[in-house]
Amino acid sequence: MDIEKIKQILNKYILLIKFSRRHSNSKIYSHWEIILVVFFIFNALLLVFSSYLFLQINEGGIFLVEQNQYVRINTIDRGALRELLASFDVKDALFEDRTVYAPRISNPSR
Repeated sequence: MDIEKIKQILNKYILLIKFSRRHSNSKIYSHWEIILVVFFIFNALLLVFSSYLFLQINEGGIFLVEQNQYVRINTIDRGALRELLASFDVKDALFEDRTVYAPRISNPSR
């Protein structure tokens, strides 16, 4: 699209706004029109900014992290892990025992 076509489209829109304002009984429509125009302009600007930010991140031009940093990873304590697994084994055996042999509980309603 060249600039003349854009000017022509905008002039048609401006003429439509002027025509609608002359023939409307209330200014409610013009207020809604202003709200909608601001909304669409804001959305267009947000789309442009989001696209720019996406392209900058994708190309590596922003949010760079130095690769030569030393990263230290804390490993799991093996002794604590063995204790935890042993406690789970005890609980599993207790559960299996209680599913096979129901515990004897006296009925308090008798």
